[in-house]
Amino acid sequence: MKFIPLFCLTLICCLSTSLTGQSTITDKLDTFLDVLDENQKAMGSISLYRGGQPFYQKSIGFADVETGTKANEQTLYRIGSVSKIYTAVMIMQEVEQGRLSLSTTLDKFFPDLVGASKISIEHLLKHQSGLYNITDSTDYVLYYTEAQDRKAQLARINAHQLQFEPGAEMAYSNSNYILLTYILEDINQQSFSELLNNRICAPCQITQTGIGRGIDVSQGDARSYAYMQDWSVFPETHPSVSVGAGAVYSTASAVNQFLSCLYRTEELLNAATIEKMQDMDKGYGLGMFTIPFYDQEAIGHTGGIDGFQSNAFYFPEADMSIVYLSNGINMPLNDILIGVLSIFFERPYEIPNFDQANTLDSDILASYVGNYSNPNFPLDINIFLDGDQLAAQATGQGAFNLEYKSAHTFVFTPAQIEITFNPEKNEMYFKQAGLDLIFTKK
Repeated sequence: MKFIPLFCLTLICCLSTSLTGQSTITDKLDTFLDVLDENQKAMGSISLYRGGQPFYQKSIGFADVETGTKANEQTLYRIGSVSKIYTAVMIMQEVEQGRLSLSTTLDKFFPDLVGASKISIEHLLKHQSGLYNITDSTDYVLYYTEAQDRKAQLARINAHQLQFEPGAEMAYSNSNYILLTYILEDINQQSFSELLNNRICAPCQITQTGIGRGIDVSQGDARSYAYMQDWSVFPETHPSVSVGAGAVYSTASAVNQFLSCLYRTEELLNAATIEKMQDMDKGYGLGMFTIPFYDQEAIGHTGGIDGFQSNAFYFPEADMSIVYLSNGINMPLNDILIGVLSIFFERPYEIPNFDQANTLDSDILASYVGNYSNPNFPLDINIFLDGDQLAAQATGQGAFNLEYKSAHTFVFTPAQIEITFNPEKNEMYFKQAGLDLIFTKK
């Protein structure tokens, strides 16, 4: 599965800072999350902080389905692109210490890289470098589960011309933060894991956060899943592939502790630097972005890798933060966050009823079934029926259910996949992140 890039999150309810009766709020949050758990709509851990202190914590589902290991407050999740905040913070520490500047160009570190003399540290942080996003490449699925060294990753980045002139546009690219990881390691002659511990975890007194190991359930790690009548395990992206762009693991509470340390203190960076990081340019700041919540904004990042989905946002006006780390979802993640925030801020909200599911006529679904291929894509995609639900499976990959959207269109939200079928032509139109391909039924 692709290293899922950034998706924009728009929350569509009002924010109220009138908080009364914590027990009433927590009881309703418990009810909502229990309903999701009972209906196998989500797994994961959620942490809410208010005033820099824990307000609510709950875990649902399994850390490991096969062994029946339940998720709990200590469960560790891959946080995907939320990792970029940590990487950006450490880069800005180098800027504060004078060992880097935002105008430093990439040729100081990688002179042979495409566009190196024109790409600055600021361009990398803001996704304005023009560098191709290597996790969008069609060959990504062939190597992402195996260890990759720096030479191989640099060669993949360098195999593409700049997509635009540095600074002219913004296009999300994990390549930017892979390079920032290597720069941090070169400047300090330390591994990213050591830097993460010394530069962020130690000063903020954070434990249960790290990078650079495979998933180990015995150490408290969660596996990630897609829902196929039941939870089906995802293949695991090797940490060396995503490094500081997406390989950090943590607990929900520990991520919230990081947000509190970053936004409410000056343990990591001074106030002026943090303010600069929050200055949006073409929709993205220095390792973070904002989401609207009616008349207020939250600052933070989303993330997705394999079956993991994550959100980590701080609302300055309300002085509250929300972190949701999931290792499996079977409904739009945005709907879960709307529910949690609506309850927390005592907005009108009705707990959903999942008793009735919408399904298409079996004859229509059957017309989509088949094995599809595209000459420019290395894997075939098999479309089949899993009970009364349409499902998909790429060659050698995990299967996943497709959710009906409209007409002949289906989606798999965790991986941002959209598939539109054209039964008359025996074709399907496949979209995911930077991919937009037509597959033909064999």
